[in-house]
Amino acid sequence: MFPNKKKLRRRIADGMAIPGELSGALPLLTMTGQEELVIENYKSILEYTDSILLIRTKQGLIKVEGSCLYLSYYTKAELKVKGRIAAIQFLKGGAG
Repeated sequence: MFPNKKKLRRRIADGMAIPGELSGALPLLTMTGQEELVIENYKSILEYTDSILLIRTKQGLIKVEGSCLYLSYYTKAELKVKGRIAAIQFLKGGAG
């Protein structure tokens, strides 16, 4: 048997050739211009100001920088940030 559910899900997804972003393993970012960003498959919000948003994912951290940033909505599965997005960085230090 498999030692844990994560390994089982990963093996099933790999066997069925399911892309990582659909299986929930990878974050999926969808950006509309510089004013809107949707992030799917995130774990938690670590920092939230009007100029910085720091998001934890399974693969690492995502840092969104800009001005007048605000969360339009967030659910367990995805969030939408609006404002003037100037930069997006992918940093080490994921959810583990």
